[in-house]
Formats: sequence, C-alpha cells, structure tokens
Amino acid sequence: MPEVSVWNKIMRGFESRLATLPSVPPIQSPNVSYSPVKGTLYLRSSLLPAQTVSGAIGTNGTDFYQGVYQVDVFAPRGEGSKEAIDMADDIIELFVKGSVITTDLFRVRIENGWIESASETPDWYQIPITIGWFSSGNN
Repeated sequence: MPEVSVWNKIMRGFESRLATLPSVPPIQSPNVSYSPVKGTLYLRSSLLPAQTVSGAIGTNGTDFYQGVYQVDVFAPRGEGSKEAIDMADDIIELFVKGSVITTDLFRVRIENGWIESASETPDWYQIPITIGWFSSGNN
C-alpha cells in the first residue's frame, strides 16, 4: 500500500492551493470539526472523485483519475452577495483551466471551474464553486 494514497495527494494539493488565497478565510476541511462564527465568511472544501478508469488491460496500465473539487463560500446572510461573489471569483482565478497542481510528484490538471447557483439558509448565503480535474496515475 502506498505511503500516501492518491486521493490524499489530490486533496492535499487542492487544499494547499486554496490556502494561498490572498485573504484566506477559515476553511472547513472534510471530517474536521469546525464551528462557523456567525457573521464571518468561511469556506468548506470537498473532494468528489469519479470512477477511476484503466487505460489498458492488465495491472501495469495507467489509471486515469477524475472528479471535482468543490469549495462552498458561506457569507453572512442579509449583507448582500458582493463579498461572496468576490471570494468565488478569487477561487476560480486560483484554479485556472490548464493549471497543474503537484503533490509528491503526482500531478492534477484543472479542466474547468464554475460558480453554481447560490442558496440561502437563515444564517448563510452559500455559493458553490466546482472545479473539474483529471490526472493520469503513473505520472
């Protein structure tokens, strides 16, 4: 078994890049306790992998990984959408189409990124950002 799994490398690469935002707010990572501070913008990150596809018959073929990395922007509700949209734009610019994220010599290429429709709860205005990615496993 590899020391660090492919999925951990991919997630670590995305989270490392996200942490380079100029004015990075708190980030809620998967399976990490986080209590949002009411009235304070924060982000939530998730890795949503798709099926791994083998490029050849047998055990020595290249595996192709793909999926989406999702970042949800949570802004205080009732204060307008500007802060949330500005943050979403900053995130999209961080994951530009064609850019490569490298972790432990494992490379992931960004396919595209887009902002999804916003939703609201009593306390939060939420904007999901979806970033499509792919990688060939023997890179």
